[in-house]
Amino acid sequence: RSRWTEFHSSSVVAQVQPGRRQRLTFEHLGGPLQVDVRLPSRESGAHGIVIGDPCTSSRYIPGLCNANFDVKSRLPQLLNAINERDPLDFIVLLGDAFYDVHGLLTASFWRRLSKKTQQTFLLSVPGNHDFWIFSPNLMISQDQLGIGFRQWYAQDTAADAHRDSGHANETGAAVDVAPQMPGAREFFFYHIIGDIGFLGFSGAHSLESHGSLFEEACRHFEAESANHIYLLGHWNEGGLG
Repeated sequence: RSRWTEFHSSSVVAQVQPGRRQRLTFEHLGGPLQVDVRLPSRESGAHGIVIGDPCTSSRYIPGLCNANFDVKSRLPQLLNAINERDPLDFIVLLGDAFYDVHGLLTASFWRRLSKKTQQTFLLSVPGNHDFWIFSPNLMISQDQLGIGFRQWYAQDTAADAHRDSGHANETGAAVDVAPQMPGAREFFFYHIIGDIGFLGFSGAHSLESHGSLFEEACRHFEAESANHIYLLGHWNEGGLG
């Protein structure tokens, strides 16, 4: 199961020390890649920006975006300007990421971000339009079903920790019309940045399909003494994520 196959991504687990900026070097398709990262310490807190439903093009849903807002140009400019003056600890995307189908809108937006902004920790959850252009009751062949989303953002999700449990291929969609959809664990994550806990999940999957993941995340936040916890999700209406 794959989408957006013209793009390439690679990932690696790296050790970072909270509270100081580090330069990491990775082997990449185009050669060695250097990335500067800074994970805030638990004592310093954290600050970032949360973005929901960024609409940069009406290519796939005519009339969707208000061209006067020019989100395609202004949002990258805003993120780059803020990050240059007061470096962000995180950026959150709350679904319907650019209303993309083939990955070109996503790639175009990311190319507008400065290297410094691209190196900011990113958390993202899928929205209904990251699964279906219209709805699960009106599926078309171009629907990415969250597969392109999952591959592009390549997040450290519960599916990796549970890969050997036999659950990773379960769908658990709230509407049983897309058995090829990735399972709920492919989109579920929990992390701590500074003193803030983040829990992300897919609204297109049933609560039951998550099993005990929410309880697992709560135990982690309690053990790590998170001062604040943010639940990251995207809700349209019942069965639509």
